[in-house]
Amino acid sequence: MQFPHTRAFGQSIEDHALTHFLTLEPRARLVARNFRKRFGEIDLIFRAGNEWIFVEVRARVGKRGGQPLQTGLESISLAKRFRLRHAIESFMAE
Repeated sequence: MQFPHTRAFGQSIEDHALTHFLTLEPRARLVARNFRKRFGEIDLIFRAGNEWIFVEVRARVGKRGGQPLQTGLESISLAKRFRLRHAIESFMAE
C-alpha cells in the first residue's frame, strides 16, 4: 500500500476536520488556518464566544496506523506538544 503523504492529502484531511468540527460546534468561527511560527504550526484555530479552540489535525493510514482515538493524543509526541504550546503562546501574544 502506498501512503498518501502529499500536501493535497493533508489539505483534504484538514478540510474534512474543519467541516466536522463546525458541525459539532456551530457557534465556532474559524479564525486562522495553518498558523506557522519557526517552532511549530497550528492547523485550525477557532473562536467560540470567549473560548479559543486550537486543533491539531492527525491522520492515520493503513494497518500500522493504530486504532483511531477520540483524543488522538497517543500520536502527538512530547516534542510536538512542546512546539504546539509555543505556537499557541505566540498566537495569543499577537
